[in-house]
Amino acid sequence: MSWRIYEQHITEHLKMLYPDALIEHDVRRRGIFSHSERQIDILISGSLAGFSTDIAIDCKYFSTKIDIGIVEQFIAFLADLRVSKGVIVTNVGFSEAALRRARNEGRDIDVVILDFEDLDSFNGIGGATMYKDDWGVIVPCPSGWEMHREPHPQRLCIYSRPGIHWRQAYDDRELIYPEISSRTEMPQIEDLLEFHRRSTTFQFPNAKFEYDRSPGAPFRATEDRSLLIRRIDYEEYTEPEISVFITFPTFYFFLVLLAPEKQMQRNLKKLAFMAKMALPIQRVHPS
Repeated sequence: MSWRIYEQHITEHLKMLYPDALIEHDVRRRGIFSHSERQIDILISGSLAGFSTDIAIDCKYFSTKIDIGIVEQFIAFLADLRVSKGVIVTNVGFSEAALRRARNEGRDIDVVILDFEDLDSFNGIGGATMYKDDWGVIVPCPSGWEMHREPHPQRLCIYSRPGIHWRQAYDDRELIYPEISSRTEMPQIEDLLEFHRRSTTFQFPNAKFEYDRSPGAPFRATEDRSLLIRRIDYEEYTEPEISVFITFPTFYFFLVLLAPEKQMQRNLKKLAFMAKMALPIQRVHPS
């Protein structure tokens, strides 16, 4: 396979994965800072929860693994184009240093490195519709993460870094999972919070709880959507658990984030994005 066929194969495969998105091969754009023409291997333009988004795909057909220098060049490339989401697809893998660099970019740029064989796991555009009884929520996938296709026995779904099993995400303590709870038996949010506190302290007696009913950035409450943030610190784990609760008319929707402290600010933005874009829905039963 030549590099040109490699790029064309990736382009056609992405078109099958995202038929509603505009996917272009070999795109030219002028750099914001360089003022020179830049070439994008593949550009995905689509809608994510009602907002337009661009994702640049860099196709690497090498004989050696992707290293940290390639990642840093790609980050600078994305910044010049003011594209905040990028994916490097490699046919030969990547170094641990390259992966760490991609995960720890401090600016508002998300970079994902994918093996060519894992292309199906890319979840750059799209989201999930989840139900519990008659209530449901449409939730977009945060940039750079994926929703796991293999179901978890106790969760509606799990979001984490691509290319790993949800068990690995739990071991790494870096993931987000959503939950839905009816307001029938717990009409006030305080009822739900107290239920959670009791069940948590039964297993972790020394857990410490903090609540913020008027959260600041990156979270934004609206007239029709009040937010409550909860933080739980455990003696047994170094990582905190951060949850955002949204009260809808008939049910509560909340998202739970586990993240290492060094990744916390970056992942809080993912949590805030999902909370902002979550769309409540309800099953309609035919009469």
